[in-house]
Amino acid sequence: MLVISPYLLFGSFITLIGLYYLLPSKARWPVLFFFSSFLILLYDGRLVSLLFVGLSIFINYFAAFELGPENKSPLRHSLLVAALAGNASVLFAFKVINSQFSFAMPLGLSFYTFSQMAYLIDVYRGKLQPEQSLGVYAAYVSYFPKIIAGPIERAQSFLSQLKSHPGFDEALFRSGLKTLLFGAFKKFVVVAVLYRLSLPVIAGYQQYTGLDVLLAIFFLAFYIYFEFSAYTDMAIGASRLLGIRLSENFSTPYLSSSVGQFWRKWHMTLSHWFRDYLYIPLGGSRHGLLRQCLNLLVVFLAVGLWHGMTFAFAIWGLLHGLFLCAEAFAGRVLAGSISLRSKFQRLLFKAAGFIWAFTAISVSWVFFFTAKPSAAISVFRRVFSEWHFPSGILNHLGSTLGLERILLAFALIAVVEAAHVMNRRGVTLFSGLPAWVRWPVYVAATWAIALFALTEGQLGIGFIYAKF
Repeated sequence: MLVISPYLLFGSFITLIGLYYLLPSKARWPVLFFFSSFLILLYDGRLVSLLFVGLSIFINYFAAFELGPENKSPLRHSLLVAALAGNASVLFAFKVINSQFSFAMPLGLSFYTFSQMAYLIDVYRGKLQPEQSLGVYAAYVSYFPKIIAGPIERAQSFLSQLKSHPGFDEALFRSGLKTLLFGAFKKFVVVAVLYRLSLPVIAGYQQYTGLDVLLAIFFLAFYIYFEFSAYTDMAIGASRLLGIRLSENFSTPYLSSSVGQFWRKWHMTLSHWFRDYLYIPLGGSRHGLLRQCLNLLVVFLAVGLWHGMTFAFAIWGLLHGLFLCAEAFAGRVLAGSISLRSKFQRLLFKAAGFIWAFTAISVSWVFFFTAKPSAAISVFRRVFSEWHFPSGILNHLGSTLGLERILLAFALIAVVEAAHVMNRRGVTLFSGLPAWVRWPVYVAATWAIALFALTEGQLGIGFIYAKF
C-alpha cells in the first residue's frame, strides 16, 4: 500500500471542493465518484483495488433489483442467500490469503462489502427501494472518506444526501473544518506520543520491566482508539465540507462501565451492523441466557474474523463474547440483590464497572496486536516481573519510557476526551469564545500537527483499519 503525501492529498481535495460547488448540482455525484476512484488508486497503488470495487458495485447493483418485495418469485430468498454468500466468500477468501501469504487486501473491501450486504438485506426487507442510478450507487459505495476505514454507512441516509443536491452550508462547512483539524491533531500529535509508549514496548517486552509493559498495555488501548477515531473525525470533517453528513462512529467508549456499553460506543456502525444483521436474526436475547451467550460468542467470533483470519483475532473476538456473557450472567444473578441507595454507592459501583471494562478491553487489545496468542501470553507474564517498587518507580520511568512523555500522554488524553464529552453534551469545542481566543488555538494546533508530522516521520497518511 502506498502512503499519500499530505501535500498531494490537500491539493487534490481543494480541487475537489472547488469543482463540487462550482459545477451544477447534478454533476456532483460524478465528481465524487471519479475523485474516489482516483484516491483508491493513489492510496492503494494497485489497479486490483479499483477493479474489485467496480465489479462489486456492478454485481450488487443489479442483484438488488431481484430482491425487492414486489418480486413474488419463490427464488427471491435463495437469491438473497446467494448474493450474501458471494459477498462474504470474496471477503473470506481475501482474509485467508492476507493472513497466509501477507497479500494486502483490496482497499476498503471489508467496509464496502458490509455496506452492500446491508443494502441488499434492506432492499429484501422492503426498507429501501433499489437505487435506479448505477452512478449514484457507485458514488455511495466508493465514497472516498468512508471506504478506507469506515464508518460503515447505511444506504438510506447516504443515497438521499447524494440526490438532494444541497447548497453551500456555511455552518456545516465551518464545523467540518474544526472536526478535520481535531482529527488531524489526534492523528499526528496524540497518536505519535502514544505510539512511542505502546507498540515498541510491547514488541520488545523482554527489554522492559513489568511496570513498563503494564503502562504500555494501557497506552496501547488509547493508541488504537485515538488512531481509529482520528480517521473517523477526519472523514466526518471532510464530508461536512462537501455538505454530506456521515454517522458518528465513537462516543467516548473508554468511559464505559461495562464491556456491553463499550460496544455501544465503539465502532458503532460496525456494532450496529452485527446487531441488526446477525445477532437479532440469530435470536438475540429472546430465548434464554444460554442461547444469548451462544449468539454473543458467534457474533464476536465473526467480529474477530472480520478483522483477519488468524487465531489471534479469533481469540480477541471470543474474549469479548465471553466478557459479554459474563456480564449477562452477572446481571441475572445480581438483579434485585444489590440496592444502591446512596449516591456514593452508585458512584463506587460505576467506578468498579469502569475498572473492569477498561482492564478487560486493554487485555484483549494485546491479542489484537500480537501475531500469535503465545506472544500475548508472554507479554502478560512480563507484567509480573522486575517491578521497581516503591522507591524507584518515578526514577525508573524517567530513565526508560520517559516521565515527561508519560505525563504529556496523560495530558493529551485528558484534553481530547474532555472535548469529546463536551461534544456529547452539545457543546462545540471553543463555542462561545471570542475569535482572539479561538484562532490562536487553531494556529497552535496546526503548528503542532506540522511539527509532529516532521519530527515523528509521519509525513504519509496511513491508518490501522485501512488494512482490514
